[in-house]
Amino acid sequence: MSVTPDLPVVRLEGATIRRGKGADAVTVLHDADLTVQAGEIVGISGPSGAGKTSLLAVLGGELTAATGTVEIRARTSAGPPRSVRRTAPGSIALIAQDPMATLDSLWRLARIVAEPLRAAGASRREAHSRALASLDAVGLGHLGPARHPHELSIGQAQRVCVARALAADPVLLLADEATSALDVTSAAGVVALLRKAADAGAAVVMVSHDHRLLDAVSDRRFALADRRLEVWAGGSDSE
Repeated sequence: MSVTPDLPVVRLEGATIRRGKGADAVTVLHDADLTVQAGEIVGISGPSGAGKTSLLAVLGGELTAATGTVEIRARTSAGPPRSVRRTAPGSIALIAQDPMATLDSLWRLARIVAEPLRAAGASRREAHSRALASLDAVGLGHLGPARHPHELSIGQAQRVCVARALAADPVLLLADEATSALDVTSAAGVVALLRKAADAGAAVVMVSHDHRLLDAVSDRRFALADRRLEVWAGGSDSE
């Protein structure tokens, strides 16, 4: 992975996020400021519907902020600078809250995990080898790479998403309730992998309702409430 030294991987300044169109548009986050450096895990909590997933969608380039500056300093494709840069495949990885919705039911596990590697230019052989290693790292090596998503439990599917996200060595890793469907042992293993990714230089943004988890793993914490992103002051969100 490669980012500019001393510059944040993520910079939001005065960012406002809206959902919907026209008269039906709703502001879910107003005037948000956030930076995330390479090598750190930033934890974000908040009640359901507070805009946590919308914030990750903006960071991942799936949603455009209505106002403000959004800069993602990951590996970039050729072209002029933009407020949101076009990143190279594999630079940004998302572990989605609903794993089954992001797994192609017709693809085998090895192909699913290898997809971002192939998009980034890896050979078929290299992508397959790294996919198997990533599946093994999340404790799914025993399943075999030929299985399909419908043969998995929700927890196993979530670990496949983690394996896919980590396989491409992302610069920015976005984790949306990445451990919500896992047992304690599996969750601890995933958290250790996220910490390892950060220690290797990734910027990690982790959204969770689990305050103890965020306290344990985060280098810095924020909370979303009343359409604002604030530094975490302790206590508990109204969930």
